[in-house]
Amino acid sequence: MNKIEIFVYIKMSLIKKYKPETYDDIVGNNKKYKSIEKEILENKVNKFIITGKSSLGKTSFIEIFCKKNKYSLIKKSIEEDIDENIFLFNFFQKKIVLIDDIILTNLKYKEKTKITNKIKNLIEIINKYKRTLIVIISDKKIKEFKNIKKSKIISLRKYKDDILIKHIKKVCDIENIKYSNETYKYIFEKIIDISKGNMNKIYLNIETLLTNNKKTIRF
Repeated sequence: MNKIEIFVYIKMSLIKKYKPETYDDIVGNNKKYKSIEKEILENKVNKFIITGKSSLGKTSFIEIFCKKNKYSLIKKSIEEDIDENIFLFNFFQKKIVLIDDIILTNLKYKEKTKITNKIKNLIEIINKYKRTLIVIISDKKIKEFKNIKKSKIISLRKYKDDILIKHIKKVCDIENIKYSNETYKYIFEKIIDISKGNMNKIYLNIETLLTNNKKTIRF
């Protein structure tokens, strides 16, 4: 194993180690996800659009939901060619078709138009399917989503940094990274700022402390 391979392995370890296995493992919005689970199981609509900034645990929620409730998960990206057959209803199979991680924030006009057109084409397709459970995950709520029949739009809010600080503190305690009670909040706030609140980037920054053998955080 060469140095590059070792680096990638180490960089991924905390992300894998702290990958959510239950709703309570998702940082923030725990109660909201339990509420969404109830709405999906009530089956009043068959299409859910879940919007919110990156790293709120939207995809993790669907993965946990499927595992917990024994649904098969078919995951697709809006940018790939999607075979319409995946939306066919199967009476003998509980499944969710997930159109994952639509990113519209900070796109240039041409890029945004391209994605928006793909969303319009997708809507034309999925409106023909009234029974298959379909979930769309997007970082922004856009007017096109209102054209999806028998659907519900659920918007998630960004939680406060105090929740992230509490989680980083928990991870550092587990990983035996020592910190000063006088300065840890300042340091953790810096990690959040550098990572822009993205959980994977936060884990990578904590990994940097470990890989550099810096077991103690100092001011």
